[in-house]
Amino acid sequence: MTPEFLLMCFDMKQPRRQRVIFGLLTNHLTVSTSFNGLAYQLFALINFQPQLTKEQYDLLIQKLIKQNALQEVEPGMFIKTDQGQKILEEAQLDHYYPRFFLYSGETNLFEFREMFLLANQAVSEYSFQNNKYYPISNRLKLRGLVKQWFQSQKQNDLTFNWVQELQRFLRTLTDWDADRLVNTWTGYQQPGLRADQLQFPMSWNDQDVYFWELDQYAKLVKFLEQAGNQYLLKQLWNLLKQTQQLLSSSMLQTYQAYENGIALDKISQIRRLKLGTVREHLLSAAIFMPFEQFDYQQLLTPELIAYFEGKLVGTPESWSFQQVRVTGAPDEFFYFRLYQIQQVKKELLSEVE
Repeated sequence: MTPEFLLMCFDMKQPRRQRVIFGLLTNHLTVSTSFNGLAYQLFALINFQPQLTKEQYDLLIQKLIKQNALQEVEPGMFIKTDQGQKILEEAQLDHYYPRFFLYSGETNLFEFREMFLLANQAVSEYSFQNNKYYPISNRLKLRGLVKQWFQSQKQNDLTFNWVQELQRFLRTLTDWDADRLVNTWTGYQQPGLRADQLQFPMSWNDQDVYFWELDQYAKLVKFLEQAGNQYLLKQLWNLLKQTQQLLSSSMLQTYQAYENGIALDKISQIRRLKLGTVREHLLSAAIFMPFEQFDYQQLLTPELIAYFEGKLVGTPESWSFQQVRVTGAPDEFFYFRLYQIQQVKKELLSEVE
């Protein structure tokens, strides 16, 4: 990872915790890290650099501080400075840094890229009735998902529909991006071209090409959000989303019990979990589940909401528990954080609309 990429993870107005960025990059997710990842809209970073060590990360942070690219506004919290923005803009003259990917909010783009490339190869070979070919390198689990998808889609018009959907997507790209993206794909008697064969700018390195590719798949996912459920591509994407959950099976079991109206202390007894663990499971569910799927009303009563509204000022991500604290009991913070998650999500949805 380069210092410039890390610089992209910070904002010029919103102070961000450097430990949260590290936790997202390395997939060390606590409820606090996950909540801040939501507030920063940086879920795409989750597990992006799993091998990154704390020592390596700290060196990058210190380098940016020495360059006056980052300014510490509170202990552990930084904003990107004007100098930092200048450094980033100068780096972008010679190198590619992800734009759509980084702010997409999607956590499965790496896997979707792998699945798409294999699915595209399978459809291409199928169209020529070729059953003997070497599938491109792919993780076994993802290969199984593609096989499941392909077996359910085999039909006379599979190839026609696949090509039509791809053409509709490619027309949303620039000719420069579309031509190069298509040439990275493998198909019948057509190996995907290497980066050095695609006439990228001479100053680009392998990381630049990878970032550029991720951006194209981020655009594809955005395109699929507006597409109908009959789209083959959307069904492939949905299959991945259904199986690649950020919530553990234990968290999902806790939420299902809650959804069935079981009180939290009863869930704790039934599942033999500490009450604090049950609360953490529900907060994680609220963070990662789509807004409309989480039932906030069971816990956030009108009286509780009225109390919060009378005490909390500023943007939701900037709220402090001290503004509403009464006794400091664990359940007080739980209700505060749940309300904060709800309001952050509402704010993010209103920005999209």
